[in-house]
Amino acid sequence: MVLGIFVGLQVTDWNEGRKSARLSDEYRSSLIADLTADAVTAGKRTAYFETAQAYGTRALAYLDSPTPQVSTEEAAAMVTAFMLASTVWDYRQPRSTFEDLKATGNLALLGDMGLRIDLAAYYVTTDQKSAQWELVPEYRHRVRSLIPAEAQRRIMGSCETLLGTGFSELVLKPDCQVDLSPWDVRAVLAGITAAPGMHADLTFWMSQLRLKIELYRDQVNVAHKMRVRVEQAQRAQT
Repeated sequence: MVLGIFVGLQVTDWNEGRKSARLSDEYRSSLIADLTADAVTAGKRTAYFETAQAYGTRALAYLDSPTPQVSTEEAAAMVTAFMLASTVWDYRQPRSTFEDLKATGNLALLGDMGLRIDLAAYYVTTDQKSAQWELVPEYRHRVRSLIPAEAQRRIMGSCETLLGTGFSELVLKPDCQVDLSPWDVRAVLAGITAAPGMHADLTFWMSQLRLKIELYRDQVNVAHKMRVRVEQAQRAQT
């Protein structure tokens, strides 16, 4: 009787161990998928804001040395540059696996205490970066108040593409040419150039864009390193 109970407990423990090992492997696989997606997400935003930065550089150069006489085509190109320099794209981190591990009290299934600490630090650091990524510049409000709404829609419709792959992907076209002939773009450009605070706001936004891009580049690197850590832990358990 006692032997039967002992054997039964061993079998139960063995089954529970198998379940824990399987669940641990599933969590690690899901974390790897989240971290891979995060690196891709940050990489796409790096490319997007690098293009916005190029438009901003062009617009700021014009404010530094405005041309008294420009053609309609040149004015349209500059208005487009001012508009596209003001674009924003929010960041949503793939982190459902880590949140589930916390909510269910299953973080211990990852095993390695160092890995758990590094994962927690990774997500905390990302939250700190998000404060910069979520910044909406005053420049955006200022310049968009001076460009006709329909012209704005045409610029964004022509120069920004939404791709429906996984996390919605935005692509900003470089050197985008837009037909703005229905509007007096030279007058619009003159209004932008003469607007009080425009130069200061764009200068500040360009400095924030540089920081935003550097943080996204860093996110790509740390997401990759964190994924490698989880992959190593997964291999160690097999």
